[in-house]
Amino acid sequence: MVKIYSYDELESSIVFELGSREGIKLASSILSKLNEGLFVDWEYVLEEINEKVNGGIAKKKIQISVIPRKEKESVVIVSLKHEEVMAIIPS
Repeated sequence: MVKIYSYDELESSIVFELGSREGIKLASSILSKLNEGLFVDWEYVLEEINEKVNGGIAKKKIQISVIPRKEKESVVIVSLKHEEVMAIIPS
């Protein structure tokens, strides 16, 4: 299960929560559809963050923001809501 708290297409950001670790594949699919112009392996990113976070990422709010840069690749920032930045990914 993936619970989406907010999605702002103009600001290119989304806040969501996974019901369990098994939701990573579904979240990956949703993120790929929402950001088709980005070349990010969402499943890999979420799996890696899940391993690094004490207790995993299930039941924690995850915020993803895409920051476009002129004449350069966009930057994707993945953070746990109210905690810390977990990944910065050029795309």
